[in-house]
Amino acid sequence: MGQHRSQEKNMNNKKYLKINEFAKLCHTTKDTLLHYDKKDLLKPEYTAENKYRYYSIEQFFKYNLIALLKGTESTLEEIKEALNAREPERLLNLIEERMEQLKNEQKEIAKRISMFSTLAALSKKALTQEYDTLFFEEINEETIYLSPIRTAEDINQMKTYTLCLSDFLLDYINHEHTPVLPLGMLVTKRDIAKQRFTVNYFFSKTSEHEKAQVKIIKKGRYACWLHKGKMDSQEQACHTFLDILKKQGYSLKSDLFLFDQMNYLIDATNEELIINYAIKIGKKKQQGN
Repeated sequence: MGQHRSQEKNMNNKKYLKINEFAKLCHTTKDTLLHYDKKDLLKPEYTAENKYRYYSIEQFFKYNLIALLKGTESTLEEIKEALNAREPERLLNLIEERMEQLKNEQKEIAKRISMFSTLAALSKKALTQEYDTLFFEEINEETIYLSPIRTAEDINQMKTYTLCLSDFLLDYINHEHTPVLPLGMLVTKRDIAKQRFTVNYFFSKTSEHEKAQVKIIKKGRYACWLHKGKMDSQEQACHTFLDILKKQGYSLKSDLFLFDQMNYLIDATNEELIINYAIKIGKKKQQGN
């Protein structure tokens, strides 16, 4: 009886919360707190003779730590052992391990956000930009990974394009990397000068590959041409685009990049590709009188 009076006196000098109040403060449930009590993970600081459980404000921070660790897939047993260990380093090690895990997850989430953002931008352009019309874009510097196309001469057929794309993605996986949008194809500046439409490489945005496998898309002003059609129409679209640039007196400063707008992801029944042609341009040449 004397011990009970002592505990009641202590309650008068310290703020305690009933289990329902503490659950509300912690944004959890009474059942969760009862479970933690049963597991000796978070016991009420004071239990009255009538079995009412009381928690101190300080225990709010302990609950938050448990919730944080549980949110990183730590088991309740792991958390209990770390909290109850006599060596503080044990809890610190668990916190640091989970912090590193969260950093890695954060990187993966950032990659997914970037992929969704790029896919949304590609889809928006495919749905809203006028086709077969010259327009201009400022493109930032990008590092792309190049993969040679073995059957460049046959790429006019959609089936061959799909096979070449499959080879490219397998090559990427074999190098233990994940393709990053945008994907595309490349026609070299040398072939453009010879008026040849030969797609030599597939490419994907990357920052992970060795220098021998990458190319830089230089920052600058690019002339662009969005074309929708089957693969056998792409060559004519390319010639039309380059002829217009030549007639308007633009100098060509880069390879020709064919950005796949991924329209088949949002319209699986459509066999037509939407390709955004882009080539870096210089100032217009002076036209003769």
